Amino acid sequence: MGWANKEAQKRKAFSDYVIKFLDEKFDQGVDSGKKIDPKLVEKQMNSEKIGSVKRFLINDRLTARQIASYFSRKAAKNRQSSTQKSATQQVTNI
Repeated sequence: MGWANKEAQKRKAFSDYVIKFLDEKFDQGVDSGKKIDPKLVEKQMNSEKIGSVKRFLINDRLTARQIASYFSRKAAKNRQSSTQKSATQQVTNI
């Protein structure tokens, strides 16, 4: 392979416990009414421990950009589901 040829990046889905952690942080932001900074979540992922063992392996840790993208997709999904619910309620009220 030549130096100018780029390799295709492999996409990997986030593990279940990473998604659970991100969902908890997202819900904290929704409950408090203040968005949680993805950089702060990244730092928490890098430093959080269970006993003396780090909670997330190096392969499971996400960058602030990945976390921000996940939060954005989740917020869009929440907005879409809430607009569908309100539209359904309006139709049933007619």
